[in-house]
Amino acid sequence: MLFHASIGARDPSHVASVLAALWQGHAYPFPPFPGSYIALAGDAHGTAIEIYPAGQVLVPGADEVASSRVEDGMRPTETHLAIGVPRSESEIHEIAKWVGWKSRTCVRGGMFRVVELWVENRLLVEVLTPEMQREYLAVAKPAVWEEFVRSVECAEVPSLAVSRERASAVV
Repeated sequence: MLFHASIGARDPSHVASVLAALWQGHAYPFPPFPGSYIALAGDAHGTAIEIYPAGQVLVPGADEVASSRVEDGMRPTETHLAIGVPRSESEIHEIAKWVGWKSRTCVRGGMFRVVELWVENRLLVEVLTPEMQREYLAVAKPAVWEEFVRSVECAEVPSLAVSRERASAVV
């Protein structure tokens, strides 16, 4: 099961609005990384795409993922995936150790846990055990996200109507 992915874009707000309109979902700011947005499908699976400003890359931070601005073509990537697997946390870390990739268990925003697996020590894949998948699914909903955004950064959450207006301008 693929839960969410991230991509880079020149206009993250616009891309999030269009993707949300296609899903008949919701687009919101993504406070963990400045200038980023998230498109939520609003489905039972918590399907989402995070859209970062092009060149704002994910790097292994001191405790968990961080972002950095890089212009080099051989740089880390804006892209990451969150996937559900039928393995235990210890099995995930064992596999990472076996192939020489960095891994660590992290808590995202106090809401759900993931195992950060850094594929080739460059690309982030958030791996979720069955228990972690249940935590994720409990919070990957528009109402929960609106509350999170309000509590972290935004006094006002953009409405889907604004997203639809921007998407209509493209068609």
